[in-house]
Amino acid sequence: MTTLQKQMQLPSKEQLLRACIAKQRALIADFNRGIRELDGGGSTEYGADQPGLVEEVALRHRQLTDQLLFAREELKVLEGMHLWLEERYDEVQLGSVVATDKGLFYISVSIERFEVDGTPFIGISPQSPLYRAMAGKKKGDSFAFGTEVYQILEIC
Repeated sequence: MTTLQKQMQLPSKEQLLRACIAKQRALIADFNRGIRELDGGGSTEYGADQPGLVEEVALRHRQLTDQLLFAREELKVLEGMHLWLEERYDEVQLGSVVATDKGLFYISVSIERFEVDGTPFIGISPQSPLYRAMAGKKKGDSFAFGTEVYQILEIC
């Protein structure tokens, strides 16, 4: 556990990873549920006199399926991150926890705000513009994203 983790009483990387995996699995379950609901509607409810509705349902089904596939791929990334739990980082990269003056980030996959032991985090994908702005930065560095300037307080 780093000094910052002790000072801020931050959860361990293992706790962060478990929380991310749980959140990703819940997201996958939601997509599956949405697809089942669309499939459960059955084509018999939508007659030939409602082609716009049939097309809308088909489009929504494709969107949910695409989102489901993406969420499954991101879950695979998370499940593979167990290899990096003990790593300590000097610079921002996959697997690092980045504490800034504007929030805490876990470089993993894109995950909306989540909490571990009451501490809020945001999961950042290495493909995201925010990650590109902070990639390779070190403790004490700053970076700009949009109109905001972030100061890196700690990386672990």
